[in-house]
Amino acid sequence: MKSDKINITFALPNLLPGGAERVMSYIAQNLDSNRFKSTLLIIGYSKDASYDIKNIDVVYLEKPRVSKGVIALFNYIRKTKPDILVSAIGHLNTVTAYFSLIFPKTIFIAREVNVLSVLANYENQGKSSPFDFISQRRFNFFNKVICQSQDMLDDFHKNFNIKKIN
Repeated sequence: MKSDKINITFALPNLLPGGAERVMSYIAQNLDSNRFKSTLLIIGYSKDASYDIKNIDVVYLEKPRVSKGVIALFNYIRKTKPDILVSAIGHLNTVTAYFSLIFPKTIFIAREVNVLSVLANYENQGKSSPFDFISQRRFNFFNKVICQSQDMLDDFHKNFNIKKIN
């Protein structure tokens, strides 16, 4: 029998010390447990966890990096069928964006942690990568994208053709 609670999974590459990890784990732990069944899904290793997570399920895929955890992540989504999956950090967001095409009943939400055009200029210094095409289009496949600042939102509208919502 399906629960009346909304099944929400928060996915992160790891639980090493960092802002995205702290924020996402805090939100996952503090959702209304009467309305949500919250799970924190970590691609990385349990031994690397820097945050003490209480009162929610934590699933570690025990993979060294997102690229090595794609199949395990796919199988997790297929098996648990979350109503909502919230992912954070660029490379994991890229994977989950394309999973949204395979799992249309799940709402996929991305939380970006950088102003991407600035980051791209800094990291690539004007060079392009074969993965740029895939990575830049990932936001078209999310149901929602969470921007943590007005600068980030403006960057999305200007550089990634993300529509404004009124």
